[in-house]
Amino acid sequence: MTEPTPYDPGPYDHAPYDPGRPAGPRRARGTGLVRDDTPLPMGVSLIIIAAALVVVAVGLRYTAGIIAPTFFALTLVLTVGPMRQRLVRRHLPGWLASLLMLLLLYAIIFGILAGFAVSIVQLVAVLPRYAGTVNEMSTQVLAWLAERGLDTSNATLLLGQIDLGRIITVLQGLLAGVSSAGTIIFVLAMAVAFLLVDSTEMEGRLASLRQYQPYLAAALGDFGYRVRRYWVVNTLFGLIVAALDTVVLFALGVPLPLVWGLFAWVTNYIPNIGFVIGLVPPALLALLDGGPVEALIVVIAYSVLNFVIQAVIQPKFTGDAVGLNTTVTFVSLVFWTVVIGALGSILAVPLTLFAKSLLIDSSPRLTWVNVFLRSKDAEEPPIRPHWPPVHVPSLPRWLPWSAQTGPRRPERGRLGPEDADPRERGQGGVEK
Repeated sequence: MTEPTPYDPGPYDHAPYDPGRPAGPRRARGTGLVRDDTPLPMGVSLIIIAAALVVVAVGLRYTAGIIAPTFFALTLVLTVGPMRQRLVRRHLPGWLASLLMLLLLYAIIFGILAGFAVSIVQLVAVLPRYAGTVNEMSTQVLAWLAERGLDTSNATLLLGQIDLGRIITVLQGLLAGVSSAGTIIFVLAMAVAFLLVDSTEMEGRLASLRQYQPYLAAALGDFGYRVRRYWVVNTLFGLIVAALDTVVLFALGVPLPLVWGLFAWVTNYIPNIGFVIGLVPPALLALLDGGPVEALIVVIAYSVLNFVIQAVIQPKFTGDAVGLNTTVTFVSLVFWTVVIGALGSILAVPLTLFAKSLLIDSSPRLTWVNVFLRSKDAEEPPIRPHWPPVHVPSLPRWLPWSAQTGPRRPERGRLGPEDADPRERGQGGVEK
């Protein structure tokens, strides 16, 4: 058994991981405690991490009604934070700036909920008039298949499942769900208010955290920067796409164009598949109202507008706003939707960015994982720790332990300028 070497926890025990410090068991001075910082095997570490993630996912599943709206409120407060700071810099009282931001967020949240409620009511009123059209089109499809000698049994079974009455029932259930989601709306509203009040001290707390955990502070700062860009970019360009989609639907005479424009804007926040979700309902209604040609025009117009604006124009102005590749984004969408529910589909990217900041970006030993997570054009985070770990080169093993680690730091309160930590003096071999 390896004999533990003396270990002094000292006031600097919060220093980041130092790759030059030999690992192994060390005994704390004056105690019988032994600290062993020998790294666990990679397989054991992965098993522990996987088990912890499962436990956390189950806990999130049962507390989704509180966690999801609270986290949503946090991201919204982070997004409007620069606006509040700008108002304060223009000599507006802090409480008044917070109140204005609170009213702005409340107007957005309740405006979207009211728009959805009105849209569902209008859609429920419009759909019954197309019941005869659905039956007629089903008959035409079966006749077309029979003329070509194809088996129509499966098609008959499939078309028999299309029932507008069932769709109307589902929409009425959604409307009841929106009106009865009082708990989630209340938690969201209260969380926004309290977080805005606490946001006045956010910068100070981040600066204090930076003194003890610079990598964690940098990771959280990077999370705030990226989630702010995510909401702003998706909101602005989503509004542009939704407005153009609404103009196309107006020109074609598709019923309820404003409803589908609002729907396209909201589904824009769902990564990867939000475009398809926003396209299917207006295309089907165009098929029932104007026939296959009109439905095809809707599909082409939606596809062209989405590709040109979000795949060609948007990257030229914003680059990669979140720094996650497509595969990670899709897996995040599935995971958070299963764990949290419908709100998880909208919060998939912010939740993944937050988990990445806490678990990966805050640890220098795990930053290599970003190689598999980031996209090709991901930009560097704007916030860096004040100092990364000091690199200590390997020394001959025959030297005593004190020679390898340097002189022992003095006790708290007895630190002189000549004995200060080199990282605090700005000296030493700092890795860039």
